Amino acid sequence: MSLLLEVRVDEAPTAPVSLAMSDGGTPSAVDITAALRAAQGRGWTTIPVRLSCFAAGGTNMGAVNSPLQLFTAGRLSLAIGGVRLATSDGPPSCPAAPQ
Repeated sequence: MSLLLEVRVDEAPTAPVSLAMSDGGTPSAVDITAALRAAQGRGWTTIPVRLSCFAAGGTNMGAVNSPLQLFTAGRLSLAIGGVRLATSDGPPSCPAAPQ
């Protein structure tokens, strides 16, 4: 399964952007900076991230209480059109957690 994030990026990020999920502990995060930069100015775009990426980061998928968190220390302007789970596999590898 994958988390599908539908976004319209109006201003590309100026610093790394983390997409995170949490079960109440420390959120597990993946870096979606490259996907957001590629989506800038292209209208609505869907960014898929496998749920296994969050599980690999330590999130207990049976106890998720915060399914979507976005973090950046820079600037970013985007609209979120939707967030959903789908049976799609998403990319074959997980993006790295931002440093």
